[in-house]
Amino acid sequence: MIVKILISRWRTKTIGFEFDMYAWHLLCKMNDIELNQLGDLPQETMLADFTYAAAVSYNTHRLKKTTFTKEQLGDWLDKMTRKDSDLLAEAILGSKVFGKSVKEHAADAKVKKK
Repeated sequence: MIVKILISRWRTKTIGFEFDMYAWHLLCKMNDIELNQLGDLPQETMLADFTYAAAVSYNTHRLKKTTFTKEQLGDWLDKMTRKDSDLLAEAILGSKVFGKSVKEHAADAKVKKK
């Protein structure tokens, strides 16, 4: 997925995201946890780190160097349009870990709580 973000009045930034197993691996590495400990991460940390990991994954698969920090990416994502934000959210919810999408894991967690 590629998103073009208007950073300032005359400047845009194009960022690619790949929500794959490599991005999940990077997320775990960034937080020094194993995959089975993902549920222990605070939701805000997981979202910010996973989005950055997906951008790094996109660049890695294309043999590009990631030239921005997690904080810079966060600032740029705050400037995204609603449409792009919704597309990014759907891509995150559709990403798979342990053979199920994030959306399916969330549904299973709700059932277990009842």
